[in-house]
Amino acid sequence: MLKNIDIAIAWTQQERASCRNFKTANGRAWSYNLLVARWTKDGTMIIYDYTNSANNFVSHSTTRHITALVEAAYKHAPAAAPLVITPRVPRQPHQSKRTHDRRSGKQQTNRKH
Repeated sequence: MLKNIDIAIAWTQQERASCRNFKTANGRAWSYNLLVARWTKDGTMIIYDYTNSANNFVSHSTTRHITALVEAAYKHAPAAAPLVITPRVPRQPHQSKRTHDRRSGKQQTNRKH
């Protein structure tokens, strides 16, 4: 089975690859169904920073996928390919906080706006 770094390296070479919830095809990479990276027509690699440090946290798995993409871009991409890592993401992640109501015993979700 391929590892995250294998999928990320395939993306830097614009090849198709997939494992569980991380895949690449046609110059794009997805974590689950979320577009996390793409190649532009002019040959620029764009990685969308869906991590906590960019205030775009989605999940630990997606953070691992982003980390693998960044590592692969620096180590395996064609030397002439510009790289952009941007906190400006195409889709804002849902920011919710789950709490437990001790009185009712139910889960509550409070969304930040």
